[in-house]
Amino acid sequence: MGKPEDKSIKYDLLAHVVRYHENVKSLVDEINRYFKDIEALSKDALTAKCVTYYDETNMHFKFEDAVVFPAIRASGLRPSIKAVMAKFSIEHTKIMDSMKNIINNPENSVQVIITELKHICFQLIAHAKEEEDLLFPEIEKNNTIRFLIGKSFVAQRDSFRGFIMK
Repeated sequence: MGKPEDKSIKYDLLAHVVRYHENVKSLVDEINRYFKDIEALSKDALTAKCVTYYDETNMHFKFEDAVVFPAIRASGLRPSIKAVMAKFSIEHTKIMDSMKNIINNPENSVQVIITELKHICFQLIAHAKEEEDLLFPEIEKNNTIRFLIGKSFVAQRDSFRGFIMK
């Protein structure tokens, strides 16, 4: 009975990571729409959007760093794949620091906020594409990784309450 339940968790979690990566692309479209109509933007509304983006991105990165990457490391993949995960974790930190910088600087103009968000979006798109190109194929073809992702998530699920529901 435990195995089918674990299997459904594994695939749901992987699908969630894929969905988040797709959402990054729609975020860029949304930012581009904002950029075209800067005068109509409320700075408060834009800052509130930044907080939402920050919360969602932060939870996603925490999930990858705490669940997905350790599962991949534990599966015994090539050293080159393991090395690139360290790079991804560093990118997570840099992207989150950039987002915090926007939120924590209320003196920024709408133009500055939009410009910074666009830069972050380009980083997110490149980051997501590299994860998709390098890690997703490994995850999709390796049952051990998917099992370990599910097992790790179950062990840490309280840390990620609400994450999968979004």
